[in-house]
Amino acid sequence: MIRGPQQCARELAELFSGQHECAVALLEALEHEREALTSGDAAALETATIEKNALVERMEGLDRRQQQLLRSLPSGTSPDSMSQVLSWCDEDGSLARTHEQAAQRIIQCQQANQRNGLIVQQRLGHVRRALNILRDAHTDMLTYGPDGRSGPDGGSRLLAEG
Repeated sequence: MIRGPQQCARELAELFSGQHECAVALLEALEHEREALTSGDAAALETATIEKNALVERMEGLDRRQQQLLRSLPSGTSPDSMSQVLSWCDEDGSLARTHEQAAQRIIQCQQANQRNGLIVQQRLGHVRRALNILRDAHTDMLTYGPDGRSGPDGGSRLLAEG
């Protein structure tokens, strides 16, 4: 339970600092992920994904702590509660600046994650088109089925159909 504005300011400063540090690390992990995606380096992609997931979990934990802190205060978790809390405990405006810096880094992370998602979607589209080409080419081929008869498709299956 928060006992006063100074205690609230200390806890918020710790939270905002943690969010900023986590967002900076997450931005770096997202850059590693993008590099791995564009180079096709599966090992680097796996490493970056593991790192990214750990940082996202950490960020979610910090967000839960922030929500708990807000719930423990009279302002609650209304959309305007953070500004109310900051006006109560942030005399010099330093917490608001730290909060804004963390929020800006988080937005950068969201944008980087969206860019990486677009790369994945683009690659997925290429794979789908290649599979369609192979599937279409396969239907025109003369093959032999299990009974030894030849014909278009002769009862064989594509490897992708397993």
